Amino acid sequence: MSRQVIAEHYCAHLSDEVLECVIYDSDKPGARLIGIEYIVSAKIFESLPAEEKKLWHSHNYEVKSGVLTAPGMADAAEKDLMKVLIGTYGKTWHTWQVDRGDKLPLGIPQLMMGFTADGQAKAKIVAERDKLYGSSDAKKRHVLTLRM
Repeated sequence: MSRQVIAEHYCAHLSDEVLECVIYDSDKPGARLIGIEYIVSAKIFESLPAEEKKLWHSHNYEVKSGVLTAPGMADAAEKDLMKVLIGTYGKTWHTWQVDRGDKLPLGIPQLMMGFTADGQAKAKIVAERDKLYGSSDAKKRHVLTLRM
């Protein structure tokens, strides 16, 4: 949890139970491809061996807390997206450690985990995200909790 970045996910539905996402460090021209995330349903996650499950993280807290947002998406569409993501699990690998200032994707890819409780997301990172997108996880938490 000591290394946190704002990450832009662009995902494709491979099936009703599997999504495949590429991750960029911003949504601006010149953004760098920094990783990938595979997202699976709870049904698929539960079928995995115990050792494999350790590499995956739940999206429940990220959705319910408002940490996970869809900037620029209409509220109704965002609500529908969050209904798809709640209950899913992600396996995320970052190949480029931009938070270290690396100019190239150096070293071994790093397994990333999601937030699972209040106080884990660094306030500075959340504030930076809120400023970039004009959103608030506190506002989203309220909206998503009421709508789900």
